[in-house]
Amino acid sequence: MALQREVYRPSGRMSWGRLAIWFILTLPFPLLAGYLMSLALRWGIYVLVIVPLAASLVVAGGTLMTVALAKCRNRWAGAAIGLSAGLIAYLSYYQFDYANNFGFDQIHRVDQLPEYIQFRLDSDRVQNAADVFRKPGALNARPAGAQRTMNVLQFALDGLCLMLLPAFAGWTRARKPFSEQYQRWLYEHTVTIEKATAQEMVDILEDNDPDALADAAVPAPMNPLGNQAQLRLYYIPYEPTTPVYLTLTVYHGVVSWRTVPETLANMALLTQEEGSALAGQLRPPGAKVPEILTVERISDEALTATQATVEDLPDDEAGHVIGGRSTSILMVVNLSPLVLGLLLVAAIVAGLVMYWSQLGPLLALAGIASAVAVLVVTLVLTAKYADYLAMRVQQNWIVSAIRRRGNAHVDPDDADAFYIGMIPRKNWGKIMAENAEDIGYAKIDPLRRVLLFEGDRQRWTIPAASIESCEMAEFCVGPVGPDDGNVFAVAVLKANVGGKVWEAPLAAGKVVPQRRTGKMRRQWTREFQKRIRRDLLKEEAKPARRDD
Repeated sequence: MALQREVYRPSGRMSWGRLAIWFILTLPFPLLAGYLMSLALRWGIYVLVIVPLAASLVVAGGTLMTVALAKCRNRWAGAAIGLSAGLIAYLSYYQFDYANNFGFDQIHRVDQLPEYIQFRLDSDRVQNAADVFRKPGALNARPAGAQRTMNVLQFALDGLCLMLLPAFAGWTRARKPFSEQYQRWLYEHTVTIEKATAQEMVDILEDNDPDALADAAVPAPMNPLGNQAQLRLYYIPYEPTTPVYLTLTVYHGVVSWRTVPETLANMALLTQEEGSALAGQLRPPGAKVPEILTVERISDEALTATQATVEDLPDDEAGHVIGGRSTSILMVVNLSPLVLGLLLVAAIVAGLVMYWSQLGPLLALAGIASAVAVLVVTLVLTAKYADYLAMRVQQNWIVSAIRRRGNAHVDPDDADAFYIGMIPRKNWGKIMAENAEDIGYAKIDPLRRVLLFEGDRQRWTIPAASIESCEMAEFCVGPVGPDDGNVFAVAVLKANVGGKVWEAPLAAGKVVPQRRTGKMRRQWTREFQKRIRRDLLKEEAKPARRDD
């Protein structure tokens, strides 16, 4: 009996403009696949079906990236992207082969491609195509009719091998669960459980018992013979009101006559209580229950405590660091090491292509090794240190802006000052060039019991008596990474401003060479929160939690 639950169904929505942009940006994947196929043919290692299938993995990777980044939820559009990318890869394979034989200065002669493909269909045999061109009269040689028919069949088979896998990749990627409300893909967390447990959980879902559902979800060690089940939980990490979907699939194992997995529940929508209970039992990344699956509403009712002051800076002093041209410049600074590295790799590859015939084996090998080494170093430096230069420039800008003010509340050179950013809730989880609405320096004055802030756009004076609370919160931008690099920690400060609750989620940070991880952000922000609680609110230090 089918599970009587609402299930996830792709909306079929998409943006043609965004899809076209990302398709163009990921064109290097199919072009690389075509070039690798042409090299395999030139080196005499082209194996029918095998080489196209291997190249299709590269094309499929580009298709997955295109569909994911373009947020395409239309399965047919995803499959069409894969077919188009595979077709481009196959045609580029012949175009690169044409350039290999007639010179890479002819690489732009796309008009010769139909005639060259026709020639290949007429002349291909089980030998290196480059050898055919070296034989006198090879262009006029015609194989028997049966050989040409075989070439046409092989041409079609190789094309299918190259296009079907990317099309399947695009189709399946577009079917992944997506939140239309938050415009984000849901994260998938997989847990191995016993087959009997999966069936029990299906029965519990019929009874709508959150506690029993959580008690039944007991992870099990993986059995090499199979005969187990998988539990997949889909959600948006660090989003309080995330939808939560559950999939239960039974794998009957190698000793069973039933080889096809059996799906007991397919992306069934859970209630908030069921999702919270399951997340509390399984502890998936980014689901810090019960807080993560509950939402706290900010009250607008009037307060009577001592009020704080939050004032906007004058126009001639505000907005020099956050937004506008400054953000564009910082993006260029951030991407410059990657762009320069890729340009250097492209220059080395272009030199190898242009002078390949004049290079000896050792020089050619050295050139290839240099290109690979530069590419690896560029990617490693980008992954580990790309943000440092832009963050250092941004910090220098805000320090210079504050120093030019005669009445600044905080001195950036003060050893007790915290470098912080204010990230409002509306920006949590969004992919943005800059998710902070203001950055600057904050200082906690324990003698006057006041929190002072001097930023790019605002200036605050927050007396201790006006502070209502200061609690830690976290959110994630995109799927949770292995080092929580896209996890942000904030100290949510609530105070009385103008008789109403004013909220400022504050993220403390430092400019360090390596890419900042979630652990670093938690440590810096929690230290800032502890200072507020200790020096302003006079609260006693609480024992550190196990996950801090």
